[in-house]
Amino acid sequence: MCRQKGLIRAVEIAHLFEMAHALATLPLPKGNRVAVMGSGGQGVVTADACSSLGLRLPELDPESADRISQLLPPHAPRPRNPIDFAGGAHSALDEAKLLEVIARLDYVDSIIANNPYTWLRSDSAQAQSGMQAEAFAILSKIPYSYGKPLVCQGLNWGPQQEAVISALRGCGIPTYETPEQCARAIYALTMYGEICRHCEAIQLQS
Repeated sequence: MCRQKGLIRAVEIAHLFEMAHALATLPLPKGNRVAVMGSGGQGVVTADACSSLGLRLPELDPESADRISQLLPPHAPRPRNPIDFAGGAHSALDEAKLLEVIARLDYVDSIIANNPYTWLRSDSAQAQSGMQAEAFAILSKIPYSYGKPLVCQGLNWGPQQEAVISALRGCGIPTYETPEQCARAIYALTMYGEICRHCEAIQLQS
C-alpha cells in the first residue's frame, strides 16, 4: 500500500526527522548513484549503509580517478568510490575542490562527505578561516548548481566542529552524526525523486 501511494517508510521515529530535513533542504537526485568521500572506516561504513538501502556506488572512471588523485595526499590509495583521504594533512578547501570535481561527474547523482575540516596542518588561524570560507562558498553551490544533493557527516567534537556544522547548515547542507543517517537522507531523496518521476510519467500518459 505504501509503495502504491508513494510513501517512504521509516523504521524509527527519529528517521522521519532525518529524512524530512534532507527533503526540505536539497534538490532531488536523478538516480541512485552515490559518491562517498571520507577517511578510512568512515567511508566503508557509509558505503555499506548505502548498499543496504539499495543505493549504488559507481566506481570512478580512470580519467576522473587520475584527476582526484592529484587532490589527495601522496600516500592515499588510488580513488575508486569511496574516496579516502587516508588521514593525510589537508584543508577544508582541499575537500571542497575534490567534491566539486565529483559533482561534475555525470554518473554520480548524490554525494556523502565528511564535514570539511582542516586536519594536521600548520596554517595560521587566519589562513584556516580563509580556506574554510572559500570551501563553504564552493560547497554551497554544489546542490543547486550541479543538481546533486550533498550531505555531510561528522561527530560534534567541540566548538570548532560546532562552527563547521553551523556554517554548513547556513549553506543549506544538512549534516548528520553517523554514516547511517547520511545514507537514510540520500535514500529518502532518491525514493522521492523516483516517486515524482513516476507521477509525471503517469500524467503524461493520461
